[in-house]
Amino acid sequence: MLKIDEIIWQIVASIPKGNVGTYGQIAKLAGYPNHARYVGATLKLTSARDKKGTKSLLTDQIFYHKRF
Repeated sequence: MLKIDEIIWQIVASIPKGNVGTYGQIAKLAGYPNHARYVGATLKLTSARDKKGTKSLLTDQIFYHKRF
């Protein structure tokens, strides 16, 4: 996992229950203000890995939802 991925997950984990954050807000907080798409891709790839049976500690504890 890249360092930026770890930062993204730390920020997502710090969002209080019931609150939301946009990919752009998370990217800005991570220190990469022009990387909103990367934030979305990171969260998508991690959730895709979990669906294949590879669970991570972070995704067990963090609710992530994206509507299509």
